[in-house]
Amino acid sequence: MIEPWYWLQEDTSVHHVIQATELTGRKYPPIMRGDCFLRLEDTVTHYARKEPMFMPDFLFAPTFMLENAMFELWQQLQPELRGKSVQFFEEQNRLDAPMPLYWVPFLPSEEDALHAETKQELGRVVTPILRREKLANRHFLHITLAGGQLWLASLTAVEAILRQGAMGLTITSVESR
Repeated sequence: MIEPWYWLQEDTSVHHVIQATELTGRKYPPIMRGDCFLRLEDTVTHYARKEPMFMPDFLFAPTFMLENAMFELWQQLQPELRGKSVQFFEEQNRLDAPMPLYWVPFLPSEEDALHAETKQELGRVVTPILRREKLANRHFLHITLAGGQLWLASLTAVEAILRQGAMGLTITSVESR
């Protein structure tokens, strides 16, 4: 039996989220395709410290990123997951400022995992429906489309994410057929 799956999306109610000052959307696009990921290198960026500052486990801009402990969890669950690191430093280089490490995760896109009855508008998924036969023996799924990308997770993965007290995302159940 295939376990339930969930769509991981940005929590838009969160404010004052850490933002990289030097990461451009050109190099770190909102839709991370394989060719873009292969051009990335581990990097360092800065952020402007504002109070309050929220450093969630999931960042969605300029591209999808995972905080270090969350990335390690994802790799434990799906070892073929790859990533490029992004080390954040406060722009004034204060030694007492947090220096969070994030990762840009990558899995090859699997558009064929979307069922033909998935509702889309202008190249963006509105209501994803997954093909059940594509879900066995995995915990994460990455799908890129013209209008956006989707990150999906199995129930096992979502439970592990929630046990870590994850912040910065909403989790929505998806149908599989």
